[in-house]
Amino acid sequence: MRIAIVGLGLIGSSMAYQFKSVGSTVKGYARNRSTVEKALTFGIIDSGSTNLEEVVCNVDVVVLAVPIEIIPIMIKEVEEVLDSETIVMDVGSVKKYIMDEANKMSLKKALFVGAHPMAGSEKVGIDNFIKDLYVDKPFIVNYPNDNIKSKTEKKVKEFVRILRSNYIEMDEYTHDKMVAEISHIPYVLSSVLFNHVARGQARKVASTGYRDMTRIAHSDPLWGTVVSFFNRENICNGIDEIIAALNFIKKSLTIADIDSIFDFLNIDNVDNTKKNLVKKQIYDYYDLK
Repeated sequence: MRIAIVGLGLIGSSMAYQFKSVGSTVKGYARNRSTVEKALTFGIIDSGSTNLEEVVCNVDVVVLAVPIEIIPIMIKEVEEVLDSETIVMDVGSVKKYIMDEANKMSLKKALFVGAHPMAGSEKVGIDNFIKDLYVDKPFIVNYPNDNIKSKTEKKVKEFVRILRSNYIEMDEYTHDKMVAEISHIPYVLSSVLFNHVARGQARKVASTGYRDMTRIAHSDPLWGTVVSFFNRENICNGIDEIIAALNFIKKSLTIADIDSIFDFLNIDNVDNTKKNLVKKQIYDYYDLK
């Protein structure tokens, strides 16, 4: 398969590595020549350029591994220089905004398909590319209509197979709601915890638990701001649900409702025998009834 990667940051360069490692022909585009030179030095692309037309023509799939806010611009720019019908796929973590923008365009040569590999890191840049980033990870695909699907599905599935990812077809509304719950909201909560602790002295004694909880808070704040803005409705709905849950556990703690506290925290369904034992110990110690 012949692949053009537009954008050689962590996501694009990690994808380039995977395709190059199985013998695919990989071309890379970046705005800075130094990034292209690094990709060539690392051996993750066969050729590269800062000239978009040189990279995206005569390939099977063009991947737009660029920030969400410029994906619509890049779709237009790729459309202008393509010499024939070619699959153009973004890998942004918000889909409705991108699909809406793409649907407004009169695309003739770019067969646009929305996609989102559920893989990444809080680190950025080509220097941090990860060799097996996409292996065994969900790869969500969103076709804008049945016509595009009929023309592209076979190659898209082959693309995902080469990445050794798990192909999942999903509409943009479902995608954005789910990704808010498992990615965007956790990022916000991680940042809340980090900022809360950073104001005091507790950070001096923080260890693995705190580090695990706040790892993703160190993600690129530009990325975080953009995804939070474009998926704000789903994120806000999720935050409301979390606030309700926090208020519930706060009330349970305030009134010393041991049953509710244990049941709330018991996500692994530990046997109630342990709850009764803990409850007895607490009640005996505090002389509660």
